[in-house]
Amino acid sequence: RQGRSPQSGWYSDAPLSGGVLLDLMIHDIDVARWVAGDVARVFARTNAVGASQTTQAFLTHASGAISQLTATWTTAPIEFRTLFDVAGSTGLLSADSDVRRPFAAVTTSVDGDTLLPRFDALTSPYRAELADFLAGIDEGRPPRVTARDGLEAMRIADAIARSAETGRVIALTDDTQEVAA
Repeated sequence: RQGRSPQSGWYSDAPLSGGVLLDLMIHDIDVARWVAGDVARVFARTNAVGASQTTQAFLTHASGAISQLTATWTTAPIEFRTLFDVAGSTGLLSADSDVRRPFAAVTTSVDGDTLLPRFDALTSPYRAELADFLAGIDEGRPPRVTARDGLEAMRIADAIARSAETGRVIALTDDTQEVAA
């Protein structure tokens, strides 16, 4: 995932905003968890030169799967882009936001529900997310992404930041607690 670095304000101050890790990579963390399950440990590096910043992280999932994530803010005149590959025992799935049809296939779960909402590259992902959330309320179904998913993404992001700072592998422990709303 890559994009132009913020040009002004608190957003361009990585210690205040969370930098490229919380701006871009947090979404890749969500996808990695969705595809490969809970994360057991991480190793990461961050390099910054001026307003450009890159974080690369290796996630080892409890399932044994490994995810490699890279997120870049750059001052170069580039367009936002996201892409990923998922390699499995029966093939490779690739997605790239630079192409008209970013996903070639839609997979269904055992009960027949579509795992990925229908998506067109011309559709605003923010509008699609909000529309799906509102449809879930209307239909009485739970949200695709829960508060626990958000908490886990932040726990993983925190471990990535600590690994990048210390140069060490950081193990994620199951220290989450139920919190009443």
